[in-house]
Amino acid sequence: MAATLRTSIVDLLVPWAETIPDSVAVRTPPGPDRVSLSQLRFLGEIGAARDRYRAAGLRPGDRTVLIAPSCPEFLIEFLGAHAAGLATVAVNPLSTARELVYILEDSDALRLVAHPAMAEPGRLAAGEKNIGFDTLPLVGNEGPSLQLGDDGAAEFDRVEFEWDDLAALLYTSGTTGKPKGAMLSVGNFIATTDIVKEMTQTSPEDRSATGLPLFHVFGLADMALPALSAGAPLTLFPRWDPQAFVDALTEDEISIISGVPTMWMSVLTNAGGAATPNLRLVSSGGAAIAGEVIRKVEARFSAPVAEGYGLTETAGLGTFNPLFGTRKVGSVGPSTPGLRSRSSTSTVRRFLPARSARWCCVVRRSCSGIGRNPRPPPRCSITRDGSAPAIWDTWMRTDTSSSSTGSRTSSSTAATTCTRVRSKRSSTRSPGSLRPAWSVPPMRNTGSR
Repeated sequence: MAATLRTSIVDLLVPWAETIPDSVAVRTPPGPDRVSLSQLRFLGEIGAARDRYRAAGLRPGDRTVLIAPSCPEFLIEFLGAHAAGLATVAVNPLSTARELVYILEDSDALRLVAHPAMAEPGRLAAGEKNIGFDTLPLVGNEGPSLQLGDDGAAEFDRVEFEWDDLAALLYTSGTTGKPKGAMLSVGNFIATTDIVKEMTQTSPEDRSATGLPLFHVFGLADMALPALSAGAPLTLFPRWDPQAFVDALTEDEISIISGVPTMWMSVLTNAGGAATPNLRLVSSGGAAIAGEVIRKVEARFSAPVAEGYGLTETAGLGTFNPLFGTRKVGSVGPSTPGLRSRSSTSTVRRFLPARSARWCCVVRRSCSGIGRNPRPPPRCSITRDGSAPAIWDTWMRTDTSSSSTGSRTSSSTAATTCTRVRSKRSSTRSPGSLRPAWSVPPMRNTGSR
């Protein structure tokens, strides 16, 4: 099969419309009101969303805010905006109008689209900033569908991107200040998808499910897009219900699930149910998971729990316990392919202010920049609390354990954090490269049709 250059995230989906057009792409949880979209229906809805953005007068390079829970509509709007050449600012559906006003100002977004169930704060914020506002249309089992050509080829109209072009702004939680938008490129999303598929060996024979929020990098870049790109049906839970989740694992014959430790603990505490013989991988991230919880989850599901570590700025990846190989309880595993991570003091000492912590963690950078800033040059001046740079020489500092007053935090705390990201190096481009950290051998910007 010929390899094709991928110039859009949508290119990850189109081949499945040709090979398995009637298979499920994405669906809501089991129940009487279940919505299940085939590959052709999914692309048809994405095309309709693309046309809505174009009709609203938005042009390639513009930014739009998206507010929605984990549902097919989120993915449709995200990919529809992308097909129109836009960058999506995905935000927490629980954001207040004041928080949304800040994000609108910081991101320079020109339009806000919200799910009808959570539209009012967005409507107020859009009105205050005098920008366009829309509620996204809810999809059903009937609707637009992509039409294949006479030769069976799927032709989908979308803007072509360079790999460094901005695809999304995902805002951090703002625990150390105001939220900052991590600028993730098209290449970040495509290569991250390739990496996750490689690590998990996801294929069309798999079935994936998650209740992770899609506005978060873990749910979007590391779960939803890899499943869709592999042709694996994806079941989304807009509201977390541990019993409904466990029931769906059996009914939908789910083989891969992803979540955070609180989800697994709620399943252990509040959900019964039958065995899940098809389940082969439980992917956990977002926070450290206790060894005892890992053992109980593995006993409950008869499937391995693989814990990982990543950041919004690194497209959700950093380290991951290997599915095929030695998994170590209490560790987040070695570096993911195409990325290096390490615990260091001497490498970064010259970038840290006096009296800062001796321990520091650095991860190979992948995001294009922070907030409105473009990709920073080597030894950039992006700072945290006006002091040491967070990113330099294509490396990103993940923890300095220093406060705004310059006082030193307990070295044991810093050392623990560093231990969690310490790993073997993998082959990468030179640290001076300004390409996304993910676009490295053996990954290539090509896909098989």
